Amino acid sequence: MSLNCGIVGLPNVGKSTIFKALTNHHAVIENYPFSTIEPNIARLNVHDKRLVQISQITKSKQIIPASVEFIDIAGLVKGASKGEGLGNQFLGHIRQVNAIFHVIRCFDDVNITHVHETLDPIRDIEIVELELILADLEVIEKKLKNLQNAHKCSDKESTRKNQQNLVVLEQLKKKLCDSNLELAWINEVSNCDMIRELNLISLKPRIYVCNIDDSQISKDCAEKVSIWAQNKKSKSLNINGFQAVQCHSLHFNEKSDNACEQLIKESYRLLDLITFFTKNKNEVRAWEIKKGTSAQKAAGKIHSDMERGFIRAEIISSHDLVQLLSEEKVREAGKVRIEGKNYQIQDGDIMNVRFNI
Repeated sequence: MSLNCGIVGLPNVGKSTIFKALTNHHAVIENYPFSTIEPNIARLNVHDKRLVQISQITKSKQIIPASVEFIDIAGLVKGASKGEGLGNQFLGHIRQVNAIFHVIRCFDDVNITHVHETLDPIRDIEIVELELILADLEVIEKKLKNLQNAHKCSDKESTRKNQQNLVVLEQLKKKLCDSNLELAWINEVSNCDMIRELNLISLKPRIYVCNIDDSQISKDCAEKVSIWAQNKKSKSLNINGFQAVQCHSLHFNEKSDNACEQLIKESYRLLDLITFFTKNKNEVRAWEIKKGTSAQKAAGKIHSDMERGFIRAEIISSHDLVQLLSEEKVREAGKVRIEGKNYQIQDGDIMNVRFNI
């Protein structure tokens, strides 16, 4: 899968500021709601030191890293699910992303308009979350009606499947209405083809990004968000958006991590992604895939012909290559493996696909 992350939140919380700081990409930053209408989009290469190490050992001419697409989406307001503000455009754009970075205003600045006048990060989160739930409930209601109508004139097998889907949808509807979406249940239901097709926003993994300043009020707000996120089995991160744009360098509480790397790392964790590599004399390339992906499916990420004509895969661990400093020594040490189509690719594997079409 290609990783893309939507940056969302209420108007004037600093979404475009953080987008610009993350990507060094020009975005309109104004002190009024809806200064972003069409989404700003930028791709950011994923830094992976293993890629550089493999290239140095194999003397490949080019390095091609994996990349993440950041999308700065127009601000959402109360009533967006009914079309208020830029509601329909917002909801259409956010349905297309893999993960959500929900930006929350945790700074008080009289020079920057607050759409609700007072600083209250939990209220702001709940406004956005409620609108996303309402939008999903509308999608679910339409699907329920379609299934109920199809139920009347289906054959026995279709009727059985429709009945199963109706049960799942009714459960999901109740959990959304009760704001009771447990992570384990989300992971289970997300494997259902019918649910995947609906592309529900409420099921998308998210990180809460606190846009802070250096004040105590800001720190207190960020702490409230952190507790709220923990209760939701999620995570929050703090960014001083204004300083970040000025310095083009972001730092979280974990000072050793650059903000981009930290956000990408969290995105990979949320989406259960790993990285594998391919190499030849011309290039070393990184590919992101879902954990548990088979060698044959991973081959299809490289080229559809490789998946279709897959025979076997030659696997070297990037760790072994970096430790032993040459492919020849890896072979001598007996650390080259030949794997079949059902082998599950591991993070850091270097794969050479043998195929025939």
